[in-house]
Amino acid sequence: MALYDNYQDNVEVPEVVTPEEEEENNAFLDAITQTPVVQQAHAFLANKSLADPKMTVFKEYLRTIWFGLYPRARDVEGSSGIEHVYIGEMKNGISGLHSWLRFATEEEKGHINYLGYLKVLYLGHNVMLELPMSWKGVYKPISSISIGGSPELELALSTICFLARPNKKCKLEGPNGRVYKYQTYVMKYKGVKYVGTAYPTV
Repeated sequence: MALYDNYQDNVEVPEVVTPEEEEENNAFLDAITQTPVVQQAHAFLANKSLADPKMTVFKEYLRTIWFGLYPRARDVEGSSGIEHVYIGEMKNGISGLHSWLRFATEEEKGHINYLGYLKVLYLGHNVMLELPMSWKGVYKPISSISIGGSPELELALSTICFLARPNKKCKLEGPNGRVYKYQTYVMKYKGVKYVGTAYPTV
């Protein structure tokens, strides 16, 4: 949640990362890489030769693909994977915002409006919804959010699918065996592949 105020939601405004924000990014990466779920994801990727076997190297890779800045509009470095997926941004309307924790905190502040759901898929410990929303007075007709999973689980699944099935729907199973998918898209900028987006879907 400390990351929420680190970003301009307008993708046409350049992002400036302050030393304090860099410390918050480091704290987030330190925290998630110490969790069993990210360690299991790393071991899986390393076993498939999709990630370096050293966690220190993998952590820096996560920093690059998630926190690295790139343009979504007019060559302005105003976006990143973490902002798009976890926090949300504006580009011709709402873009991204696939984190249920962010949704809940914005709803609590009165900034976001839950407008019912279009589809629901019960996955066991969590639920995947496709829904319309209104954020800061802007309407988005359809978005998807997996409710109940931890930030590290969402990042682990997204990273696995980003590496194993880039630009495709990556087939997964919920704890109850229900099949769903994670869609990822790669954003290429100056020879580097970043997370463009990642979200659950049916």
